[in-house]
Amino acid sequence: MRRYSLWLALVAVAALGLTSVSNWVAIHRPIQHGLAKDPRNEGIRIWGYYQHGVNWHHVVFDLRDVPRTKSKADVFRTLLQSAQVLKGRRFDSVTLAFRHRPKFVIPGDYFQKLGEEYDWQNPVYTMRTFPYHLANPDGTPAFEEPLGGWLYVLGQQMEDFGELHDRWYLREMAESQ
Repeated sequence: MRRYSLWLALVAVAALGLTSVSNWVAIHRPIQHGLAKDPRNEGIRIWGYYQHGVNWHHVVFDLRDVPRTKSKADVFRTLLQSAQVLKGRRFDSVTLAFRHRPKFVIPGDYFQKLGEEYDWQNPVYTMRTFPYHLANPDGTPAFEEPLGGWLYVLGQQMEDFGELHDRWYLREMAESQ
């Protein structure tokens, strides 16, 4: 019985090690390499990994820390640059998390589109329309797309972009300090 327990423990440790290496090589390292090319990203800590470490169809973009000197646009840029790095990969969905806690879910095809369009798309347009592609972790829409005159819609879109960041990480950061 002891030999069986030891064998089982070794298999579990090996599986955990392979899972960690797989996440590091396939997701985290490429994201870190891509973000390191832009000095504006310095200090923003992000981990990328497969959901539960093994779900290759679902990636987690886990924001860990944001210096006070960084703006919402800085954080959003890291997400877009990560999408650019992973644009050749197809995922069913991508979770935006803060310190391991899921906050929002993005459809995988939209995440891929963000990566494909990064080099030429107007970032202000992407900022304005991004919140309406998000779902809460329970699958309900995170934001309702505003209707009305263009000035009202534009104002609401920018307000929703700010609220996205508040709900994603800023409120928790403020509470923990």
